[in-house]
Amino acid sequence: MLSITDNKMINYDDISQFFELEAEAIKENWDALMKLPIKERIHKRKAIKGVYLDKEYREQSDENYILFKVTFKKNLSDFKEGECLVLHKKEQVVCGIKCTI
Repeated sequence: MLSITDNKMINYDDISQFFELEAEAIKENWDALMKLPIKERIHKRKAIKGVYLDKEYREQSDENYILFKVTFKKNLSDFKEGECLVLHKKEQVVCGIKCTI
């Protein structure tokens, strides 16, 4: 929440700086999370254990998105249906495939 202090009006630069600082903090937190071992990320509920790709599934959405079907036994993570994920290999921490559950 933004507030006005000392009777000073908030201007565009103040708001812009606020969002830049927020984005920087989010990136730093994300980078720190991605450096953790996978078991620790699963424990912190920031990764899903045992995700398997159904290699036989071939579909496309009405919006022409390529659809993949993945399964997992139990989702104990903080991720819920409709949220964005980044799928990656264990050895490739930074890059990945953005997807939606």
